[in-house]
Amino acid sequence: MCAGAVKYALVAVLLLFSSVSGAAEPPATAAAPADPPPAPQPAGSSDDVNAELDAARPRPAGLLPWGPVSILDPLIDDLNAELDRLLGLQIGLTYTAVYQRASDGDAKDAAGGDLDLIARWRLFGEKDSGYRGILGANGEYRHDFGEIPPRELADTYGSLWRTVNGFGLQDPAVVQYWWEQHLFDDALVVTLGKLDADNYYNTNRYQSDSTAFLSRMFSSNIARNHPGNGLGFNFRVKLGTAFYVTAGAQDANGDKERSGFGTIDDHEFFSAVEGGWTPTFEGLGKGAHRLTLWHSDSRDDAMAPSDKGVGLSCEQEIGGGVVPFLRAAWAEGDVTGVERFVGGGIGLEGLLRAKEDLTGIGIGWGDPADHLYHGQWGIEVFHRFQLTPDIQFTMGYQYICDPVKAGGGHHDPVGVFSLRVRIAF
Repeated sequence: MCAGAVKYALVAVLLLFSSVSGAAEPPATAAAPADPPPAPQPAGSSDDVNAELDAARPRPAGLLPWGPVSILDPLIDDLNAELDRLLGLQIGLTYTAVYQRASDGDAKDAAGGDLDLIARWRLFGEKDSGYRGILGANGEYRHDFGEIPPRELADTYGSLWRTVNGFGLQDPAVVQYWWEQHLFDDALVVTLGKLDADNYYNTNRYQSDSTAFLSRMFSSNIARNHPGNGLGFNFRVKLGTAFYVTAGAQDANGDKERSGFGTIDDHEFFSAVEGGWTPTFEGLGKGAHRLTLWHSDSRDDAMAPSDKGVGLSCEQEIGGGVVPFLRAAWAEGDVTGVERFVGGGIGLEGLLRAKEDLTGIGIGWGDPADHLYHGQWGIEVFHRFQLTPDIQFTMGYQYICDPVKAGGGHHDPVGVFSLRVRIAF
């Protein structure tokens, strides 16, 4: 049953891809205008301070010209402009709520919220200086509505991956604080502090489960082991205009709710190195293609073995707001429980209504490290509306074929319906 569903889903994706590709304008020539630029997309996770602040302005028009918090927009914009002018300080506040209902499982409903207060303080150098120094921080609080948060929904029906990447339970905490130093006209960027590895390695265009795909298939990488936020460093080196190398290490015992100074002395580290190519093709647009190698030390207190793996992440604009993407990974699977993963799909930016709207279609497969279980397929589709200048509303659906850990040997497919509301100040 699931094999047939996957086959038909692949055909539907190919047909949709063909139709939107044919409908898109041809590459720009001397006689034809270029395709309009796509809406900006966060480059890292939903906790990427730089990406979130860069995407917060200007406020795009929505289906409605104003919303319940629009009255605050001029005040917040003026405050940010004045703080930036006087101190080089920028602040942002976002709140995202998710509701999900599964077609199977003991607890079919899950809902939760995520509140983030983010700040970026440029202490040295001008805004566009290649030698600027920046202090960044992210304060976060996560809670549930009802009995379980969305992070735990997949456990009720035995899925290999979660229906979300975040949206669990977390007391208020400063989950990131770091110093980012730009050197040699931005040819080298060094970051030190409490870091979120999801912002530096194996990222992808639609990674944020606050703005794009919810399923952990695409909002993270099910075969990749990234630790909790921990003390460490990262450096990024530009090689010409379209290539880079980034590498670093951090505490493998990192925890969002702890400072990290109590575990860094254990000398158990996560480390990674990545090479990337970010071309821009005339008449098509930008792309990003990344190959990541990572290793995680064994952790004595957590009784977790070492693990290592490889991750590939590719996306390429092809004009008209159409962005195909591909992700793949291999790992030993001793920590993640997944040996192999491959997934792909397409993002349609601004094709249905306005350039800020986003449609996503993805399909993926994961292979458990425990060979007693079979591989699991999954599909996710969603559409995100820019409802007002401050509010995004998303409807989505996930279809999980043969959940590998379903109890009692029952592996019927499971559907998960999702609603998401995001407010950005």
